[in-house]
Amino acid sequence: MRDKLGLSSLFDLRFANSVDLSGVARSFDTVPFIVPHFGSGFFREFLLVADECANLYTDTSRSNAWASRLPRPLSLTEVFERSLDVLGAERILYGSDSSFFPRGWRKDQFQTQVGVLEELGVTKGQAAGILGGNLTRLVS
Repeated sequence: MRDKLGLSSLFDLRFANSVDLSGVARSFDTVPFIVPHFGSGFFREFLLVADECANLYTDTSRSNAWASRLPRPLSLTEVFERSLDVLGAERILYGSDSSFFPRGWRKDQFQTQVGVLEELGVTKGQAAGILGGNLTRLVS
C-alpha cells in the first residue's frame, strides 16, 4: 500500500489493535507498554485495555488524522479528554512524530497539543509531565 507521496507503507494493521496486548500487559504488569498515536484507529480498543491495564501508556505523536476516520469523528480535544479520563495525565507521553521522511517534529502540532491541554484545564504540572516528565520518569 502506498501513501499520498507514493511511499510504501511499513505498517501492518493486523498488529495494531491494543486488545492483542491485553494478555501480555496483564502477565507483565510491572513493564510499561507504550501504545503510539493514542492507539490510532483502534482508539476505543486502546482505552478499553488501558482501563484494565495500568501499565499501558500512550503517546500523542502525529497529526492524529485517524480520529477523523472513525465512525464518529473525534476532535483532538475529544481524544485528549477521553485519554485523560481513562489514563490520567501520568500515562500520556508527548510524541513529536515519526523519524522518517517526510514526517518529523512539527512546531504547529506541538502548539496545537499544548493549546488542547490548556483548553482542557490541565495543570502546569500535568502538562509538564505529558510534555516530557512522564517519559523521563519511565526511563529513569
